[in-house]
This record gives sequence, structure tokens and C-alpha cells, in this order.
Amino acid sequence: MPKLLSLPASLLCLLLGCTSSSQPPPSSVPAPSSVQLRLASSPYPPYVDTEGKPRAALDLVSTALARAGYIAKNELVALDAVVAGLRTDKYDGSAALWRSAEREQFLLYSDAVLENRLLLVGQRDSDVSATSLSALSGKKVGIVTDYAYGPELDQAKEPVFVRGISTEDNLRALLHGELDYVIADALVVHQLAQQYPQQTREKLATGTTPLIRRTLHFTLRKSFPDAARIIANFNAQIAKMLSDGSYHAALHVDWIHADVDGDGKPELVAVGDQLGEEAPGSGYRPVSAAEGPAPSRFVVKGVAYDSWQAVPGDFKTPSQAHSDNPGTMRASVFSF
Repeated sequence: MPKLLSLPASLLCLLLGCTSSSQPPPSSVPAPSSVQLRLASSPYPPYVDTEGKPRAALDLVSTALARAGYIAKNELVALDAVVAGLRTDKYDGSAALWRSAEREQFLLYSDAVLENRLLLVGQRDSDVSATSLSALSGKKVGIVTDYAYGPELDQAKEPVFVRGISTEDNLRALLHGELDYVIADALVVHQLAQQYPQQTREKLATGTTPLIRRTLHFTLRKSFPDAARIIANFNAQIAKMLSDGSYHAALHVDWIHADVDGDGKPELVAVGDQLGEEAPGSGYRPVSAAEGPAPSRFVVKGVAYDSWQAVPGDFKTPSQAHSDNPGTMRASVFSF
């Protein structure tokens, strides 16, 4: 039988494994609708970028804050300017920042909004078992010009990095034999497999162990009025977005792999009610989800079903592809 889901405000902690679920005490700070947040983030494609380009983290944070009633103004500046501005109170917070012990001295962090997982992609039947960049010595590896991959890749000397204008162009070069491998984010790989499942299976091999893994967080200065409550309200909205499909929409994915009822067993959560005729093989795993077989339970419009057969037939219609947004791949990836 279907089960109506109960979504407590602390649900994101259950989903992402954080240890604190306490709520800050009431305060005399103005209501959320009157609070404006000056946020600064460094460009970090495809997670943080200008409008009209892929910017999954910025879209998620902006949506969650708006749903919580806060007015956020986002500015894109260099990373050192972000940190300096937070120290001097020029900015109130950041929409997307990595966690570090040094920054935690003056910043409050949300639960992880999502996770960057950089995977190795090769042609079908190629060896994609490498778990470190040092294992790719001498290989020609495609990366994207101006993408902020982090110090691990910036300082790596072993591979021969070949910079392309986009992941799509790098994958096309891979399929033409011009590259040995491509490094791509797990989200981009999932979007590609979602849009073109047969071509992806037939032409590409993807590693399962991330070469680089890093979580992104919404942050506020500890000195900002009622910062702890704003963070808690933000976390609660992200949790609701995971269940109602708006999280999926920001990432341009159809299914999310998450434990939305807090029972320790993950479900596959649909973006809407047009699911396709066949059960999905997997869903996108937002943050630190363990690898393993896809769950057998499905959540559609807030209702959980114990099997694909139990999902009402009215929902099993062709799903809507997200071909009109900047988060998806172009079919030309597989065109020769």
C-alpha cells in the first residue's frame, strides 16, 4: 500500500548524515521576508556560474532561500575576495563554499547542498578503475577550460591534461580517439545517461570511484543576526525540495536516490508524475550516498510505493526530457 511521507524539518540531517539537528532558540530578529542576504561565490562551473549557464548549486541555494522567505543577492567574485569579504562583513555569506577548519572559525555551514564527484570516463571497454590522478601517468585526459577542479587537479603532474571548451566537446574528442579519458562530474555523467541511455551504455565506460570528492555548502557569517536560524530554515527547505521534485529540477535530473522518510532505506524519488513505462535503473545520488543496487521503493508526488508494480498506471507515461535547459547534454556528443 502507498504511504504518505512525513517530512520533519530535520530531514536533511537524516539524508546526509549530519550529527546536529537542534533548532536555535527564538529571537527578536525581523521576520524572514524582511531579511536580505548579500551572498558572494566564486565561479565554479558547472555549479556556480552566470545566469544562462549550468549553475546547479546557485540554483538550489537561491530556490531554497526564496522558499524560506529570504531575499538573496548573489555576486560572483574570485575566491580570495569571497573569503576576505566574509571576514570584513562586506558579504553576509556564500551560496557555495567548501568546508574547511579555518573557515569554520567565523562561518556557519549548512548541511551539504550537493557533492562534486569527479569521475573518469573512457570509451567502452577501457580501464576506468583508476582511483587517483597519479595512476593516469602519460594519459591524455580531457578537462574543461576555466572549470575550478580544485588543488588536487591543479597541482597534478602525471596526466597530460587537454583543455576543451565543454564536457560535450571533450567526450566527442574521446569518442574520436583524440583523448584517452575525460574527467567529468557525476552530475553531468548522470544527465548524459538519463538523456541518452543506449548510446551511453554502448559507447562509454565510467569509473565508480571519484578521483576528487568535495561537498558544497551555503554559509553565513556567525556574526550575522539570527544566522543559525536562517541556516536551519534553509536546511529544512532543501529537505522538502528533495521530496517535492524542485531539487531534481534545479539539477535537471528525473530521479533522486535518497532516504526521504528517515527509515535508513533509500527510495527513488521522482521529479514529477510522468515516469515512463519502465522502472528507472538508478537515480542521482546527491551527497555521499553509498554505492549499491537501486532501491525497490518509489516516491511519486509525496507518496511511497513498495514496488514499481504498485505505482499507479496513470503515472507511467513518457517522461519529459529537459532538453531545453543548460544542464543537459547535446545529442551531438554521439554524432559523427
